[in-house]
Amino acid sequence: KAFFTENVIATDLTGIVVTDASGNKIEGVVATLSETVLSITHPVFDYATKYTVTIPTGTIKGINNPYEWSFTTTTAPQVTATTPVNNAT
Repeated sequence: KAFFTENVIATDLTGIVVTDASGNKIEGVVATLSETVLSITHPVFDYATKYTVTIPTGTIKGINNPYEWSFTTTTAPQVTATTPVNNAT
């Protein structure tokens, strides 16, 4: 999500993209705007992968520069214990 300091108006949200570390565009990204909050839905991300969200110029009325931010997803969950223990007899 992206948060704005005041209510904003979308002009064309279809240009918002999410890319992986190799620059590949993630398909299925959908952006919606509600007053001061831009929400971005997407398919499930891969574990331990860096992604970048880009809001291009002209997407939001009055925002005259593109905006980007990046994040990295967590690593995959690991099994830490089992009951009974592995190979128990």
